Amino acid sequence: EDPEGPLLQGGMTPEFCPEAQTFRYCTTCNIWRPPRASHCSECGYCMARFDHHCGVVATCIAQLNHRCFAFMLVSGGAACAVYAAAAIVRASQVCDASLGLGKTCWSGWEVWVLVAFTFWLVYGAAALLGFGVLQAWFLCRDITTKERLGKKPPGLEPGLGKRAAEHWSGRGSGATTTYNDVCCAPLRFRPWYD
Repeated sequence: EDPEGPLLQGGMTPEFCPEAQTFRYCTTCNIWRPPRASHCSECGYCMARFDHHCGVVATCIAQLNHRCFAFMLVSGGAACAVYAAAAIVRASQVCDASLGLGKTCWSGWEVWVLVAFTFWLVYGAAALLGFGVLQAWFLCRDITTKERLGKKPPGLEPGLGKRAAEHWSGRGSGATTTYNDVCCAPLRFRPWYD
């Protein structure tokens, strides 16, 4: 063992070399985790490019399913918006039909149900589209929710020089490569018999 610690080529220590990647050992999974990987206490596994554990879909959102998660949120929000528009159209049809009979628009139960239904659909559309667009933006910028909320990968904390500024601005030399790796990589499905 070296009493002075590990040295890289050129006599630099890993802490001061921007090209050095630090790997941490996961004692639960008994593996060396690459950078940006994290152990999920809910699932019990280490995930590459860990974003967060989602209790709604009961799985970790990480490198292999992050874009599917963002697409699910955006498409769910779009579906809520379409259903809300259809409920508004139906409510206007009911009001037009009832006004011809001399009754007020609000006297029937169907309009009240449609108003309540529309309120929840508009709320769902706003929430799902908001979170979906946020996750899509994170994907395009190669940022995880965990990193954005404060836990940054080693060497990428804001204020640590050019490498950190390029990563967080999305204008680094590898921004296109990162986008292709994150958003355009082939999908790999788990076997159904797992």
